[in-house]
Amino acid sequence: MEEELLREILAQLQGLTSDVQGLKGDVQGLKGDVQGLKGDVQELKAGQAKMEKDISLLQKDVSLLQKDTKEIKHNLKLVWDDIKRLDKRLEVQEQKVERAR
Repeated sequence: MEEELLREILAQLQGLTSDVQGLKGDVQGLKGDVQGLKGDVQELKAGQAKMEKDISLLQKDVSLLQKDTKEIKHNLKLVWDDIKRLDKRLEVQEQKVERAR
């Protein structure tokens, strides 16, 4: 009876040992997965930092474009003002020529 109990306990211990070995393998696999995830997170962080830098550069470029656009609009207004003045002067000259005939 005692021998039988010991065999049963030994069988259970061997089963537990096998379970522990399986768990150790699972833990090792999970550790590998965690290391892979850490690498992925580092890559994502690096990508995010690059994107933030690129966005900052784009914002600066947009700001410069807005400034240039404003300047172009101003210069275009001045050109149209000059054209209107020249047109007025031509009209006056044409009227003088018509009167002189």
